[in-house]
Amino acid sequence: MHILVPEHFHLKDAAISDVANTIFRTPYQINPQTKRTYLLLWKQFSDWTATRGLHFISEVSADVVKAYAFELIQKVNAGEIGSHTAQNKVASINSMMEAVYYAVHDRQWESISAKALGLRPRSDKRLSPPDTLKRNVYESRLEALRSSSRPHEIAVFQISREFGFTCTEASFFDARASWPSVQKWFPAGILCTVAAWDGKKWSRRRHAPVTTSEQYLAVQFAAQAQGKRKQLMDDGKSVNDWREIDLRAATTIMGGFHEMRAAFACERFHAIAGYQAPCAGGIAPDKTEDINHRKLLAKEMGLREYESLINHIG
Repeated sequence: MHILVPEHFHLKDAAISDVANTIFRTPYQINPQTKRTYLLLWKQFSDWTATRGLHFISEVSADVVKAYAFELIQKVNAGEIGSHTAQNKVASINSMMEAVYYAVHDRQWESISAKALGLRPRSDKRLSPPDTLKRNVYESRLEALRSSSRPHEIAVFQISREFGFTCTEASFFDARASWPSVQKWFPAGILCTVAAWDGKKWSRRRHAPVTTSEQYLAVQFAAQAQGKRKQLMDDGKSVNDWREIDLRAATTIMGGFHEMRAAFACERFHAIAGYQAPCAGGIAPDKTEDINHRKLLAKEMGLREYESLINHIG
């Protein structure tokens, strides 16, 4: 995004939280979805700077953005977010800083590279299985969660683990609406599905099959835990606040949503293919069949490319 910000916008005195809205007042045609994305990612950055006592754009230096990138990298290493999410966040800050830095400091912004700071590549191959692939480990962490978290928070992790939903998909999951059909058809041995949605009006829902008793019980628990809410996440909250505030402590205990998805992927791959995922020691007897198994799993998990599974199953 290359935007020249006019001098009369007075960015030198602008608050960090106001910068994005100021930039998008320029007379450039910007895709509405792109604009929304930049505004959201910039708000996350401005909230982060505020916690560190920084409030004006003139205080934002390369070192500040590097510190932000380092924290994102730590979240990636902890399994809290994916590497692509961290890259996108840093890239968006670079784009915004390119637009304002010259107006503020009279010199060009030098982009910060998350990869140069130690971020693992997007296609980083998983070499070992996630801890929560072992049911006893997963159950023990859930038990630890029950003493410190509310039921609908616990349900978000269960849905993510049993269906491979992202944090956003699990948070927007309407278990109460899904439960009647699951309750009716699964015990009868008839295929039923639950819908995954990321909360965006223009997004299509994908449908994940209910194939195990663990999934059945997870939907049952989630439906009870949801109560009168529209979804598992608290009504009126943003996904970012829900994830960063409400689920923060629970995420530390459970090991992150990426690990939940990886555990599901390994378990489901075993059920589809008949042999363990590569990261768990499985060896594909036939490459073509292995690709077909990956394509099916990728579709169930809402991944555009089956190659992305290398992050989940190796």
